[in-house]
Amino acid sequence: MRCARCGKHHPVGVHCFGFGVHDPSPVLGPRNRAVALAHNSGSAFAAPSAAGLGRFPPAETTTPTRLHLSWGKHGIWKGVDLTGGDDATVIWWDPDAKGADEVGRDGTGLYRYADEGTRYLPGQWPEARIRLFDPKTSTAVLDTLPPEAQPPSYPSPAA
Repeated sequence: MRCARCGKHHPVGVHCFGFGVHDPSPVLGPRNRAVALAHNSGSAFAAPSAAGLGRFPPAETTTPTRLHLSWGKHGIWKGVDLTGGDDATVIWWDPDAKGADEVGRDGTGLYRYADEGTRYLPGQWPEARIRLFDPKTSTAVLDTLPPEAQPPSYPSPAA
């Protein structure tokens, strides 16, 4: 995704928006970066909180940028769901696609999301064949967010 502040691809877009710099290293020391990583990892590091999260209903809709999340017992999985993520999508490797990698370096070869990134819940996978290896029906990089995923517009605290 592109950074909301500067428009460039880099993995710390939220940090750039909040602090006005791309590299968190000068602002966050190694210890604080680990804390930020754990905080942004959500329930992966907070299994004891899963009982509380289980009271929230599952997400109603999914998009390529919005996952279906639920915790607890909601009939999606057998037993108690402690992981959150419920849906999945189909990807394929396109060795010819060009774009930025996870740290913003341009290169060749990207994963593509088949079927425009449609996400499927268990038991809801389509009967029809999903079209793989077709760049016309897949996406590798979202240059802009879909309208339903646009964040609110407000000034950066670093401005």
